[in-house]
Amino acid sequence: MGAIDALKGVGELVKQVHDAELKTELLQRLIAAQNECAALLEKNGELRDELTQVKDQLTAATKKADVRKNLTFADDVYYLSDDLGKRAICPACLESKGATIPIKTQCGDRYPNCPLCRMYFEGIYKPS
Repeated sequence: MGAIDALKGVGELVKQVHDAELKTELLQRLIAAQNECAALLEKNGELRDELTQVKDQLTAATKKADVRKNLTFADDVYYLSDDLGKRAICPACLESKGATIPIKTQCGDRYPNCPLCRMYFEGIYKPS
């Protein structure tokens, strides 16, 4: 039997009490207990939401840590070695957003740059 069912049972018992003062006191305590149960249910919902957020943050941090295992730092950029080979990664995007954005030389660009933040890598990184 849950707390709410127990409170309902107490409410039924209070109806059988004939002493007005006792009945009033029991009803006040019953209402206080119901309010406390409602507050606990609300807090439980808040804690569940917070737990979900923490789990999501942990998942994101774990993924970020897994990616960083495959990174090396040289020539002021990160290099990611994975199934696609060794690629230069924008250090600004990695450090600020956790994003692994490959540095590329776009059509018409003189120097390699990040397609997300548009940071140029003049004389630092030379694409292979």
